[in-house]
Formats: sequence, structure tokens, C-alpha cells
Amino acid sequence: MDVLPQKELAALLGGGCFLRRMDSNEALFITDAPRRFDQTSLREKQSQLIQSGFTCTEQKNGLWQIDLTDLRYQQIFHQFCMDSMPAFPNSSAMLDIYTLIRLLTLHPAPWHIQPRNMLREILKQSNNPSATIQAAPQWIAQCAVLLRKHQPLPSAAAGLLNEAILQAGKEH
Repeated sequence: MDVLPQKELAALLGGGCFLRRMDSNEALFITDAPRRFDQTSLREKQSQLIQSGFTCTEQKNGLWQIDLTDLRYQQIFHQFCMDSMPAFPNSSAMLDIYTLIRLLTLHPAPWHIQPRNMLREILKQSNNPSATIQAAPQWIAQCAVLLRKHQPLPSAAAGLLNEAILQAGKEH
């Protein structure tokens, strides 16, 4: 399952620059496009990105942080519904993801107040099942901290995580 729009973004930027997932969760991607293209080409590319639902923030080091607009995030996360959640995952490796889904569904939050950094982190891992499985205990712990502080959880991620369990069930 690959919902991260990295291929779309790479096509919009074209060749001649690198495009990677950002290590931190300030944005989804980072690119050196501002260092590689002349100002006219760069403005055209930035305009195309904005029209396609991306945001570009130039950093002091001459790199762009590229993220999604809020509307684009909503489109990605809301395409996964919770209608067919399994009663229990087929694989014991998915238990932490299952626990996280249950936690998120028990604490729904309005979209506009959900923690974007966690949503970005979960989205970045969405096409890597083993990384998602490995990160799930940490996400549960982060949610526990948020709950203790009476802060909202990234409940929109429940459907995306549920899709990971459903896909894993089809493989077994």
C-alpha cells in the first residue's frame, strides 16, 4: 500500500535534483531543487506543486521542505474507512498496530486539532509494513503521553493503519 505521493512529486520536480523523505516530521519530503534550477524554472515548479496540493518552504541551507496542504492530507487519511476492521489480526506481529487502532478509535478528535507530526510519521511509514510494526509501540507511548496531557490523538490515522492489517491478512 503506497499512499505517500513521492512518485507524483518526483514527476512534478523532474530530474536533476534529489527528493527524499525527511528524517524529521516537520514535513514529508526534502529536495535540493532550489540549488539545481534557475529562478524561472523554480517558480514554475513551485507553482505546479502548489496547484497539486503541496507546500514548499525554503530553508536557510537552500533546500525545500515539501509537505501536503491540509486538504491533501484529509483526502489521503479519509479515504480509509473503518467499516471492516477485523475482530483480531491474523498475525501476532500486528497486535501493536491493532492496539493503536483501538486506542485511536476510542479517542476521536476533530481533524483540525490532530497532531500533524504524528500523522506525517505514520504516513511516511505506511508503505513499509515492518517499519510500521516496529514503530507502533512508540506511537502507543506517544498517544499515552498526549492523553495524559489532555491533548488530541491522530485519530485520522486509524483507517490507514487498519488498511495495513487488512493487507497483511490477505497475504497470509
